[in-house]
Amino acid sequence: MPHESSNPLKTLVVGAAAGLFSDGMVHPLDTIRARAQVAQKGSHSSIDIIKKLHFKSYYKGFTAVAIGTVPGHAFYFCGYEASKNFANNMLNNIENNNPLVHLTAGLVADICGGLVWCPMEVVKQRVQIHAHETPISVSKQILAKDGIFGFFRGYWAGIFTYAPYVMLYFALYERFKYIARQKLNVEAHQVPFKYYIASCCGASFIAAGVTTPVDVIRTRIQTTTGNYTNIIDGARTILKEESPMTFLRGIGPRVAWMGFGTATTLIFYEYFSRHWDNIVN
Repeated sequence: MPHESSNPLKTLVVGAAAGLFSDGMVHPLDTIRARAQVAQKGSHSSIDIIKKLHFKSYYKGFTAVAIGTVPGHAFYFCGYEASKNFANNMLNNIENNNPLVHLTAGLVADICGGLVWCPMEVVKQRVQIHAHETPISVSKQILAKDGIFGFFRGYWAGIFTYAPYVMLYFALYERFKYIARQKLNVEAHQVPFKYYIASCCGASFIAAGVTTPVDVIRTRIQTTTGNYTNIIDGARTILKEESPMTFLRGIGPRVAWMGFGTATTLIFYEYFSRHWDNIVN
């Protein structure tokens, strides 16, 4: 992610560990988001959902997350670092301040991570919204009904959702860091950690809010609560049968989930990166 590293093993291990710790902290927010987005009638506000959930319900689907997030984040971070370093070398972008590099690297990272995250999301979200399902029972149902490709239901919708988020997030995040570095007149490694956190949260909150509408459609496609053939069909159906405000369902939990999730991922990533030598020795 933001930490420069030429060690692929370090990037893989540190990224996987950071993702696991982060997802464990913010999973309850994701559960609230998922339930809010698939609700089509009755109470669907975050407060209503919180009142109905028991403590254990907040962590429904986390088994699928724990299994998928380790290889998913490993692919994600490696994809980002490798493509960013390649693009910077090709463009001779020594200052690492070209937004096109970060947009492209973010896209590559999302495509790589999505190969693992999509199956994880499909299973996780069905467990989250159905009280008596487990990851194993859901996986069996998917295999029986749709085969292996059922786990990749909504893959392109997921890329369409998360790629803009990741691309926008990295472009904003790297820009905010660059501004802080210029303002403080210091090298990248000398920027106080609080500026990293502020940059991360600001970029993530903005990107998460902007991409909420397509996330609503993606969630309904993956959970089969919306009979949509694709993103465009989903948007048309929602506008016809519901209202434009439906596109903002779960925006609060989503912004909180992705904002805090990205921030905590950064914290753990930086922490594990800086203590890598002590950990492996």
